[in-house]
Amino acid sequence: MLQNIKARLFAKPFCVWKEKVVKKGNDKYYLYNGTIYYGNRLFVFFKSSANYSYNNQTSHL
Repeated sequence: MLQNIKARLFAKPFCVWKEKVVKKGNDKYYLYNGTIYYGNRLFVFFKSSANYSYNNQTSHL
């Protein structure tokens, strides 16, 4: 739960299509500590299903 609160405060906007941190156009995706979160920071905010493909791609680098 503490990790989720920190992610809400410190996560950076993330574009899942470009796979990088962006300033706008993130479609409600955020990146914090290598984990992608989805939602509105005030209400619904949970780990995204995009983590599976993102983690598989970054592990090969």
